[in-house]
Amino acid sequence: MFTANTLFAGVDFTIGDAKATLGANVMVEAGWDYQFHGDVPEYISDKETQQYFDIDDPSNVNLKAQYKNLESYIEIRFYNSNEAKIEMYSVYGAYNFSDKDSLLFGKAPIAFSTMAPKQNLYNANCLDGYGGLDPWKRSYQLKFSHKGDKISYDLALEEIKVDNAIAENAPGEGYQIENYFPAAALNLAYRPNDKFMLNPSIYIQQYKLKPKGQGSVNQNILTYAASLGMELNIKPLLIQAEGWWGQNISVLGGIDTRPAFFNPIAIDGQEVSLIPMGSPNWDGDKLKDVSTWGAWLQTEVPMNTVTPRVGAGYQRSSTGIVEEGFERHVFTWGAFANCDIIINKYMTVTPEILYMYNGKDADKNFLGSGYSKLGYEAIGGVVMTLSF
Repeated sequence: MFTANTLFAGVDFTIGDAKATLGANVMVEAGWDYQFHGDVPEYISDKETQQYFDIDDPSNVNLKAQYKNLESYIEIRFYNSNEAKIEMYSVYGAYNFSDKDSLLFGKAPIAFSTMAPKQNLYNANCLDGYGGLDPWKRSYQLKFSHKGDKISYDLALEEIKVDNAIAENAPGEGYQIENYFPAAALNLAYRPNDKFMLNPSIYIQQYKLKPKGQGSVNQNILTYAASLGMELNIKPLLIQAEGWWGQNISVLGGIDTRPAFFNPIAIDGQEVSLIPMGSPNWDGDKLKDVSTWGAWLQTEVPMNTVTPRVGAGYQRSSTGIVEEGFERHVFTWGAFANCDIIINKYMTVTPEILYMYNGKDADKNFLGSGYSKLGYEAIGGVVMTLSF
């Protein structure tokens, strides 16, 4: 039950004894994006403003079918990239033992950290990389869910997630990835009444890098994470928040979303790239684990057809580097304000302003001697959501 599902009710129909729901969701955003690039050298422009128009990643078509105790779900999404393409986001089946217990198998959103701020610009970014965790992340899995009156939970075994950049950046002749056990996740919701809810979750996985050549040893990459979400409904105010912490959590995606402008960038004729946040670093032929923590807070006031909302997030990551000339920690933060305006049952318009501060690179000399500030980005625009 704790999944980042679609944003609409859909159209119901029947095929024989089976019930089905067909739905679609299109999110279109337009606005102005101002970027200040911080400490870039004088021969590189430190400012740029662009007007843009995009179809956001969550745009999708989906089909849900139910027959007796069986249920299936398929969702196809538009993937916004330089190659703009269509992808199979979710496909799973479920067996419902009762109205409270079910077993899901297939590709679905992961069970860890299912809460997210409702920040829409930047492809429904949800403050990813600025205090939020990617709510759209998904995995092949086997998940048991229980929905109780006060306590509900998901317990899942999931496909291992890997950070390919770790193996690609390895010294020597490189490494190949091996894994033997699935990842495990537990998500719990405690709702004693209609005013308060607690949502803790945990995640753990491990995989191995096996050297292709001589002289290196196996490297085990252990990832674990914990989060604690909260919801407080004091009408007319709804407050939501989440804090999280973990080791080597770059595998979860959305941890480092600093501008592609810096990846790579040519400094004095040489291409350099940011040192990733949340990803273990190589120290010779050994990996150093890194820890990352973050939090976000959001408040909104639902008022019939209008819901104003404000939110902010912060995250901080160790670098795993203890050499002179490198930061021990790096951080980012972001803030937003928006307002959902329901035009009718099919259309919602959401104007929003978004600010993202990129902090510094771990290398104190990334952009030149003593220069490493990465500036900030400010976006103002509107998201139109069409749903049925």
